[in-house]
Amino acid sequence: MALEFHSFADAKPFKFLVGKAGKPFFVHAKLASHQSSTLATLIDGAMVEAEREFAVFDDVEEKTFIRFMEFAYTGDYSVAEPVVVPHQPDIDVENGEDSRGGSVSPKMTDDPDAYPPDVLEEVQVEEPDFDFPPPPRKKDKKKRITDPWAFSGDEPAAPEPPKKSKGEQLWESFQDEAIVRAPSPWRPTTNSDDSEDYTLVFLCHAKLYVFADKYSVEPLLNLVLQKLRLNLSRFILHSRRIGDVVELLQYAYENTADYRDGIDRLRDMVTDYVVCHLEKIVGHSDFGKLLKENGDVAKDLMPKLVRRLD
Repeated sequence: MALEFHSFADAKPFKFLVGKAGKPFFVHAKLASHQSSTLATLIDGAMVEAEREFAVFDDVEEKTFIRFMEFAYTGDYSVAEPVVVPHQPDIDVENGEDSRGGSVSPKMTDDPDAYPPDVLEEVQVEEPDFDFPPPPRKKDKKKRITDPWAFSGDEPAAPEPPKKSKGEQLWESFQDEAIVRAPSPWRPTTNSDDSEDYTLVFLCHAKLYVFADKYSVEPLLNLVLQKLRLNLSRFILHSRRIGDVVELLQYAYENTADYRDGIDRLRDMVTDYVVCHLEKIVGHSDFGKLLKENGDVAKDLMPKLVRRLD
């Protein structure tokens, strides 16, 4: 349940030293305690952090903590944007080929002496010989034939609505603006081509999930999983972007716990996605390497693959 603003507006702030640099961030103590019982113990309990009135989060990135603060104050958080990585093939101008074996035209300059005669002949453009047809003759306008039986009298004009006074117009304008404009719901971006790298997008969710899981912020955990699922659902898995998903999978398994019974929720979601697109992902070198180095990935994938075969 959201905490009423007036209940913590006059409360003292609690300091968090975040990241390796220990950058200070301040959150109203009562609001931070309201997020989870774990944070409440840290801030108001018998721990040393409560006594000295600050906590050190040196294993949390600044951007991740800012998203937590945003959630604490607004109930939502901003998602990272994808990074555009355009194709940049290496070009060998001397041999006239690019890195993919395609031909490359010679680089043009303003100096005509820099080219052999045969090149100049190829690029020389002759002036076109235009032969325009004569303009069409204008057709004689036919005389309009009037209907001798048509009614020639004046039709009665429709009555005009009564004019509103300036005061009435001002009141209507005032009423038209009486609208509460609610914020539009969050919509995930969709990659239009394979130049958009979504690694930062996926990891911003995953890192916030790890933070919320460590400090038992259950509402934030649920929101992160919803947003990540939306991003993955709209994500077009181009072959060049398979590494974005593999990196998310690797981060999830390196930073969440392995349970004897059951599976971590972040691991569960990402492996569900991998199983759905296994034909594309299985041949990726980083995915094969991850399977060899982390046995938990294969352990969690196998039951899902069996269910898919059934």
